[in-house]
Amino acid sequence: MKLRLSLLLLAALLAIAATDPALLAYPATLVRVKDGDTVVLNVVLADAQNVRTWSRGQTYRLARIDAPESNERRGPMARDSLRIWMINAQQLTVAPWRGVWQQDSWGRWIVEIMADGRNLNDSLVTSGLAVYRSY
Repeated sequence: MKLRLSLLLLAALLAIAATDPALLAYPATLVRVKDGDTVVLNVVLADAQNVRTWSRGQTYRLARIDAPESNERRGPMARDSLRIWMINAQQLTVAPWRGVWQQDSWGRWIVEIMADGRNLNDSLVTSGLAVYRSY
């Protein structure tokens, strides 16, 4: 009985870890914002014994959303809002979408981006600057 309860608890914790971006978040610094749903970042993938492993200058796609391109209506507003939120953040982190590092067909890493604990993917949608999209 105790073993079964322990296994259920472990399964629940693993499920939460796979869906909660904050549990798999990596520190990041902004290089540039390409548009309202694509950014270039430097990300610290590991930090052990004062040795850091970096992913420098990689392109990241905000998961679950679609923002207008920079040359489309509201595109510049989405791009500039994302840039301002990221520049003003004290702590910027990225988490792989659904807990797994994966790339889209253009080679962009699909991620959730948090600025001071605020999910910017969701913030763009709630601000009316993007829409939710399913893959």
